[in-house]
Amino acid sequence: MREIEITSWHKLGGVHPAKLADARLELHYAVQLVSSIGQCLLEPRSDDSHGWMAWDERTGSLVSATVEGNKKVCCRLDFRKLTLYLMDSDGDPDDNPLSSFPLHEKTFFDAYNWLSNSLQELGLDGGKLRVDIMNLPDHPIRSGGKFTVDLMKWGLNELALYFSNADSLFKGTRELFPNASEVQCRPQTLDIGITIPLENEGEGEKKIFHAGLSAGTGEFPEPHFYSYVLPYPPAESLPPLRFGFRHTEGWIGAFLKASSIVSKKGDEAVQSKLAADFINEAFEVFSKL
Repeated sequence: MREIEITSWHKLGGVHPAKLADARLELHYAVQLVSSIGQCLLEPRSDDSHGWMAWDERTGSLVSATVEGNKKVCCRLDFRKLTLYLMDSDGDPDDNPLSSFPLHEKTFFDAYNWLSNSLQELGLDGGKLRVDIMNLPDHPIRSGGKFTVDLMKWGLNELALYFSNADSLFKGTRELFPNASEVQCRPQTLDIGITIPLENEGEGEKKIFHAGLSAGTGEFPEPHFYSYVLPYPPAESLPPLRFGFRHTEGWIGAFLKASSIVSKKGDEAVQSKLAADFINEAFEVFSKL
């Protein structure tokens, strides 16, 4: 595999990865609102990708798919400000938003009502919005608690850097694989990544390589890069890795914790090389299993 070209990388570690869980949980709830635009107002797709989002480096935001009412409209969530914006998709990116909603000291239900009403005013059926938060990790927001951006602004800033770096890493990876997917964020799991179909030797089930960055999970609360191939290979077939660690319980794959990245002595180039080496090695390993 050729070297992955990463066009930009922000140095990580301004906030220790173990201290990002609170900010990550609030983001996880907030992105459900962004995703609901495509999820509820676009034609459904079998893989749920109509609700997926893309990263916008310029604004540090996750951006929804575009829907059309009186204007072509998308919703974005600014990580650093924890603010929702409705934007004119055809407008100048520096134009004022059509509407905005800072989440600080607001409830999830406040934000839902703003979004539904604002879409209605733009000629869209805001009444179709359905946002299921009952399957998200437990948090006071689920039962009416308020977002608290002022208490975790450094964590939000740091998570924006993780998503920006991941977006750059996976866009660089895509350059090596013409059949790779776009870089997308899935709201259910709050992760951003790509998939690459693998060529089969024979007529067996087609294999698909997945690689991404998770903002954190119950098992690994800190951000981490991950990779795996579907269908899963036998756990015993996964060899030891030079970069990252094997995972064989529940899912078969590899992961690289953020703490492993920030503990490396050096600048942005050292961190980005470790992340790229992890993806490179994982692809080489999984494509042969």
